Amino acid sequence: MKYGDEDLEPVYSLWFEQPVMLDFETPSQHGTTPQSIARTVPYRQSILQRMEQYVESHH
Repeated sequence: MKYGDEDLEPVYSLWFEQPVMLDFETPSQHGTTPQSIARTVPYRQSILQRMEQYVESHH
């Protein structure tokens, strides 16, 4: 994707403002989670940190 975390910040904010519980840990049909994908991409560190904080605060 040609956009970095800084460019995607408005989209990320929309995700985290949703009134439903977000799930960053359930594997997809391909066996990956949003967190595991973000861990492998160096320019996704901002969203990875937000995902990890969200999971920690909602468990």
